[in-house]
Amino acid sequence: MVTDIVGTSRLIALHKHLVRLCITLLLGVYAGALWASTASNVVTTEHMSAQLVAEHQELTPGKTSSIALKLNHHPQWHSYWRTPGDSGMPTQIKWNVPAGIKMGSIQWPAPKRLPFGPLMNFGYEGETWLISDITVPPDFAKPSVTLSGHVEWLVCYDVCIPEEGLLTLTLPVGLPGTSPIANPEAVQGFEKLRTLLPKKADDWSFAAVSTSAGSTLSIVPPQGQSFPQSVSFFPYDEGVIEPSAAQTLSHDGAGYQLSITDSNGTSVSLADYKGKYVVLEWMNPVCPFTQKHYRSGNMQALQSEYRAKGVVWLSVNTAEAGSSSYRPGSEMNAWETEMKAAPSALLMDSDSSLAKLYGAKTTPHMFVVSPAGMVVYAGAIDDKRSTNIEDVKNAKNFVKTALDESLADKPVSISSTQPYGCSVKYL
Repeated sequence: MVTDIVGTSRLIALHKHLVRLCITLLLGVYAGALWASTASNVVTTEHMSAQLVAEHQELTPGKTSSIALKLNHHPQWHSYWRTPGDSGMPTQIKWNVPAGIKMGSIQWPAPKRLPFGPLMNFGYEGETWLISDITVPPDFAKPSVTLSGHVEWLVCYDVCIPEEGLLTLTLPVGLPGTSPIANPEAVQGFEKLRTLLPKKADDWSFAAVSTSAGSTLSIVPPQGQSFPQSVSFFPYDEGVIEPSAAQTLSHDGAGYQLSITDSNGTSVSLADYKGKYVVLEWMNPVCPFTQKHYRSGNMQALQSEYRAKGVVWLSVNTAEAGSSSYRPGSEMNAWETEMKAAPSALLMDSDSSLAKLYGAKTTPHMFVVSPAGMVVYAGAIDDKRSTNIEDVKNAKNFVKTALDESLADKPVSISSTQPYGCSVKYL
């Protein structure tokens, strides 16, 4: 009987020791998880850097947290808002996350107006955070989540450079029902960012009136609240306003009036090609967006197809002599030969006169002119705003659609889109 009692006591002591050991190990694992990295690898280019930053030290089943794409631009370089303005391309993230995890779209902070020659773009300079929400399902049972984002951005100064990078971040998953612990290194960043996100102005009064000349936005602040010193209108969608047009603020006693110019079609004279359809294609051999459509064979195929149908195709290079994008006529002809391009003519617009006449903003920027000299289409070549050659085969080609409808004596269904590409610089 005494032996049994001693043996039982030893078993109890051993059991307590093992329990303490398990608890110690679990606490060690949990503490290690809490101190896991809350930031991803950094992708650094000659013009900026990009990194993912977590709002919390861990994710919690059944709750939503946020992940920030932290962009640091070198001085004088900028990237773009969701609506880039006259030219440019918004930053994009393609997420790869475990099944059940949901990633929200980018929440865009207020941009800056960024003059670029005669153009007006909307975007960011310096340090910028773009956040996306991440939601973990209540029944998520894995100890951690690894998310990766393939990020593409266009960064511009005197030239525009498309860049990309793969960012990967692993975060521990806490217990259901617990409150996530804030990432101390990111608290200020997330707080500052959220002050820059759009907010619903419930107490303000807004009204808009549109005419053929443009639109006027009437703004009345709440009683007793002073009006801001300056006001800018940023369109959430493309094609709503003319970005480079002046926005005039005036006071009418009750409130303020902000006048905004709409985009309108242009009537031109093309006496040399009277009675023919004409395509004007702004291009630049050093621009990656131009290269996309030539190295894929897309532009040459369009040129050949529609010249065979009697369409005049004019390629236009607007570049001031001495600029980084300028190429003399001989080099331009050599490049056209190398690319097996087939325009009716290549025009050297070194004084920007043709670009100013049509309002060309990007390379490429496409115009289809009717036999009567009316612009029946103006805008992007297609709906894939990227430099990826693979996107060409799945793109909706607006120029092809406009030409096919015009040649069939049908009205053009899409007469205007927002162009994308490298900016045309006026002399």
